Amino acid sequence: MAVMRWTFEDLYLRFQAKAYKSPGDDETIEAMETVNDGYLMFLSEADWTFLHQTSTLALIAYKRTETPANVQVGDVFKVDLEDAAENSYEISFTATAATVANVVTGLYNAAAVAAAAGYSPWDLVTFTDDTTHLSIRPNSVDLALSATTTATDGGGTDTQTLTDAAVSLEGVAALPADFGEFAQDPVIDSGIVDAPRLEWRTPEWIADYVQAANEFPSVPLFYGLRESTWAKTTGSRRELIVAPWPNTDYTLAISYRIEPETMADDDDEYPMGAAAHGPTILAAAFAIWEERTGKTDGVMQRLYDRALARSLRRDRQQRARILGWTPPERAAPRGRWLNTITYE
Repeated sequence: MAVMRWTFEDLYLRFQAKAYKSPGDDETIEAMETVNDGYLMFLSEADWTFLHQTSTLALIAYKRTETPANVQVGDVFKVDLEDAAENSYEISFTATAATVANVVTGLYNAAAVAAAAGYSPWDLVTFTDDTTHLSIRPNSVDLALSATTTATDGGGTDTQTLTDAAVSLEGVAALPADFGEFAQDPVIDSGIVDAPRLEWRTPEWIADYVQAANEFPSVPLFYGLRESTWAKTTGSRRELIVAPWPNTDYTLAISYRIEPETMADDDDEYPMGAAAHGPTILAAAFAIWEERTGKTDGVMQRLYDRALARSLRRDRQQRARILGWTPPERAAPRGRWLNTITYE
């Protein structure tokens, strides 16, 4: 027989109907809070399969981009690249076709000539023709670059532009909003065949590594986590950092455990997990209510224990085991907690 999947509203109305004789607004609020407490207690009991998620992260290499627009034949485009030591050299290209790609390729070829001739800092960078723009990446993390661009009319309509921009993420990638902890070490999902998984390091270790003398951007080998933002409603948020800094753009494949949040939408929000876990969540709420109201017979706790055992068996049937790996950061030991949640 099919099991109906209960929404948050279904759960707290069922709790309210059994816990109170004549429920009013205050009892409804209390029922919602108790169900949420039961929900979080249920989630804390095991490393549930439905708390595991996969995703991808974009690792963006540090670079400068030079982007032409409104190109006409005869327009002249120049890039004057300079480093902190005031080494500079200007490359130039006159458009031979009224396309952005023509200018990007022309500037790329001019940069290649400058680099081959040893004109700094063009000989200290890696540049790529990305069709819509020329990308310039320093070959070492301590090479600071600036660029001055000009676009001069040569085609009769003075609307041509060449825009310089810096992209500097320094080996940092934003994690999903529901990220809790890694289930496996990340692996590069693009650009490298049979890439090994990245190795865990502390944020301090990574900071020292990337600041080491002559450390060049390369394929990332190590990763860590650092705090990024904190908000009262969402708590602490973290971001992923890697070393070495990426020498090109990469995609990281990650497997992680979700950081659960309480339910808030009383109309159509479903708790995480399969439909069969709904009765277990409700039983958890009654176990908490039993404790908080001073009942000592433990009837609700025993009912919850039996419901939890059923949920655990169901979850084990769906589990794909990950062998030979221990998360670098473990959450606090999971277990029951009662009378520990506060509301503001």
